Amino acid sequence: RALGYSMTGHTGARKLFIAEGEGANGKSTLFNLVADVLGDYGWNAPGAMLLAKRGDDGPRNDVAALLGKRFVIASETGEGKRLDETLVKRLTGGDKVTARYLYKEWFEFYPSAKYWWFTNHLPDVRGGDHAIWDRLVRIPFRVRIPESEWIADYHRVLFNAEAAGILAWLVAGCLAWRRNGLQRPAAIQEATAAYRREQDLLAPFLEERCVIDPMARVEKPTLYAAYTAWTDAQHERTLSHKKFSERLLADPKKRFTDGPRTNKARCWTGLRLRSDEDPTPIDEVPRDHNESGNAVIKLNTGAPDATVDDSVTDRDRSQDGISNLSRVKTGVCTPIVTDVTDVTDFEDKSLSRAHAHRGVTEPPVTSVTSVTSNPETASAFASGIIRITTNDALAQVLPDLFAADVLGLDFETTGLDPRSDSLQLVQLATRDRVYLIDPATVDLAALAPLLTTSSSTIVGHNLGFDLGFLHAAGLSIPSGDRIFDTVLASQLIDGGAHPSGAKTADPSDATGRGKKPTMVGYHSLAAVAHRWLGQVIDKTLQVSDWSGPLSDEHIAYAARDAAILLPLRDALDVALAQGGLANVAALEFAALPAVIWLEATGTPVDVAAWSALRDEAAATLAALDAELATVLPCVNVDSPTQLIAALAGLGIAIPNGQEATLRTVVDQHPAVDLVVRRKDAKKRVSTYGDTYLNHVHPTTGRIHANYRLIGAASGRMACSKPNLQNIPREPAYRRCICPSPGRVLIKADYSQIELRIAAQISGDSAMQAAFRAGEDLHTKTARAVLDREPTAEDRQLAKALNFGLLYGMGAERLRAYARDEYGVTLSANEAEQFRQRFFQAYPGLRAWHRAQQEGEVTTYTLIGRPRHGVSQFAEKLNSPVQGTGADILKGAMARLWADRAVVPSAVPVLVVHDEIVCEVDRGEADACATWLTAHMEAAGAAVLTEVPVVVETQIVADW
Repeated sequence: RALGYSMTGHTGARKLFIAEGEGANGKSTLFNLVADVLGDYGWNAPGAMLLAKRGDDGPRNDVAALLGKRFVIASETGEGKRLDETLVKRLTGGDKVTARYLYKEWFEFYPSAKYWWFTNHLPDVRGGDHAIWDRLVRIPFRVRIPESEWIADYHRVLFNAEAAGILAWLVAGCLAWRRNGLQRPAAIQEATAAYRREQDLLAPFLEERCVIDPMARVEKPTLYAAYTAWTDAQHERTLSHKKFSERLLADPKKRFTDGPRTNKARCWTGLRLRSDEDPTPIDEVPRDHNESGNAVIKLNTGAPDATVDDSVTDRDRSQDGISNLSRVKTGVCTPIVTDVTDVTDFEDKSLSRAHAHRGVTEPPVTSVTSVTSNPETASAFASGIIRITTNDALAQVLPDLFAADVLGLDFETTGLDPRSDSLQLVQLATRDRVYLIDPATVDLAALAPLLTTSSSTIVGHNLGFDLGFLHAAGLSIPSGDRIFDTVLASQLIDGGAHPSGAKTADPSDATGRGKKPTMVGYHSLAAVAHRWLGQVIDKTLQVSDWSGPLSDEHIAYAARDAAILLPLRDALDVALAQGGLANVAALEFAALPAVIWLEATGTPVDVAAWSALRDEAAATLAALDAELATVLPCVNVDSPTQLIAALAGLGIAIPNGQEATLRTVVDQHPAVDLVVRRKDAKKRVSTYGDTYLNHVHPTTGRIHANYRLIGAASGRMACSKPNLQNIPREPAYRRCICPSPGRVLIKADYSQIELRIAAQISGDSAMQAAFRAGEDLHTKTARAVLDREPTAEDRQLAKALNFGLLYGMGAERLRAYARDEYGVTLSANEAEQFRQRFFQAYPGLRAWHRAQQEGEVTTYTLIGRPRHGVSQFAEKLNSPVQGTGADILKGAMARLWADRAVVPSAVPVLVVHDEIVCEVDRGEADACATWLTAHMEAAGAAVLTEVPVVVETQIVADW
């Protein structure tokens, strides 16, 4: 949309687009290509044009050259350069400008140019006003292209091959902009906001030297003197007193105002200078609600008014029951956390009230060495962090845990593998306390009733990980209706805009100006808590050593991660309800126990047979390398540049070295066939060889892959470490997935499920009638396009048509798809004829295709799962279909978990989009097949009301 907008003479958006990132990521290729395609409307301006420089009051040839231009690109000239903000405002403001060419007369014109600056280093921005920051759009380029894939002068290659297509793409972007405006994606907005924060010269000073407090005040000369001393020490540029005041008044949060005058000077209100007694710098005095009104729990990591007595040794602490924690001197109002050996009464709320005058609702940290039945001692433990180190102590707090409506659950572990790593700390948070349980001294079996019979909702961030460790420890997993996973909730609300693996700037990163921010997962706890609660979480200790004695920093970290889950759940729960997503969230939560079950069981694999396949592929690879050394001597076929040049010498022109591209010219020279076969052999050695073998667990002999319930923007599951959903289809590989002795596999897959879903979504009456009549749709399609009774080969053609044309393939792409996936060769004329006959047979499908809106849209599955920002035509069709398929599969998994007692020996070992594979004792094979089929069909019937759902089930010795 932005590039399409840049084609026009319109300047109303008033933007300067800054494409930023390290080299070799395609920036210059993209923008030079667009400039070339736009011809005289494009201009490659001097790199320093928009940079501030001395002596620029004379004639500006570069400004005069903007006359008639629409798409202006420039590359930056170096690090630490300053943006000419006045010029940027002038050129993007829409007003008439005056310019002249050297030795020519002055003239006036209205600029029509849009400016695109591609740079490795962001320019410095001195101004803090909205007038400049509303214009700047930072577009981060974060993917670096490997040197082996570089193509010399690639924008020229693309221009010569695809100029017309690229122009059509730009026109489509322009039309999308006319309909919907620019609509900057969240990632672009966040990157621009981070850029503004990095350029804020006051932020580091305010963080390091000031306390932000609405009730505080400081004399203006005193504050400015402290600021100048700080900038001198930091070697930073110093703002004038006037600019300093303007920046404070322009604070986006409006925290600082002109205050009253003392007998010496005027004051600022809203802040004060930090003293030595103040705690570690924080952004603001904690409040009990965020801007949206959601309650927020914030745990202190230290005592604001306390002084630490460093003379107390570890030996002293261990003698009075305090382990590895700093001692706070007598008279402190916010003491430290301690171990607890006996707990009885918690009714007194005096400590909570003691904090209320500060507007703080976080659990204060409590200082007692032992809580007994003494009411006076117990009242001191009214609220806060409670360490449980004995079985008796856990027994006494269980009633409190049972009474809680929600429980935040978090673990600290020695690693990521529940089968070989161990729990180091179990954190359970209620609305007013956090219980830290030591698994080394406490029998966690006592928690079993809490997980199975209480009514509490268990809240966690990536609960599959935490509950997986509980499952490995022998504890039961709570039912899905008692689970709330904040990762899944965040992903649902996001609607696929930031799929699994997306990154965002770490809110806790204190990176200085000009440096790259630390990146965290978009759906990580740090990012989600900051987005929904305004809370900044430092996750530094997440990767620290949790195997030894825990410091007070570790304790505070662990407690905070559990406590923040409850207000986070409240905020997300409201958002789910407002977005009509409560039912979709319930489905995800219900399926989560089944995923834990699946991962814990693992996939059985014949290691010897798999190793033999790897060795065979390695031998094939070596033979192909030897043959290629003769056919294409001195050519590294793994280098696209060398391969393209070598094939060009043979008269074969290809735009890239990808396997799909090579297959289109495989019949033009034997060398191409060798390269294609080599790519396949190399993949079998690397991707499918050692990668899979390295994931066979040494204890179980199985592969325990990681499954993500929402692994794709469509809502489909994903599998990694390794990707078991991508095992080759060849029988030799599938035979390696085999059960333990005395057991068999039951594999069940939904028959033509995507076609059935599309039949209901599109409303095509011919497809629906065929399915209701029990017809095979591939046979029906073959009969319709060939006008004869189909053969087995004809049915392969029909498969290519059904699955290819379902999502809008054109004739040329259909030819490649039919050849590569089904071994069917079509001429260009045949592909076009079959395409026309297909849509004549299924007019409802064509009407569905034609009804798709241009531009970005939100698609929905049949149960209401959204996917936002869908712009590609094929994705507008496949997202609701494949997403609905995922909904059905997850419903089946949830049903199987809930009814697992019916076939006690049955366990899931593999899930692949529309297929579930279970392992079961041979004697229960028939019962398992019936059980699996029934639940899969029931899950499908709950969603598909216009067509029947058919599950094909087999009892097999291997997959």
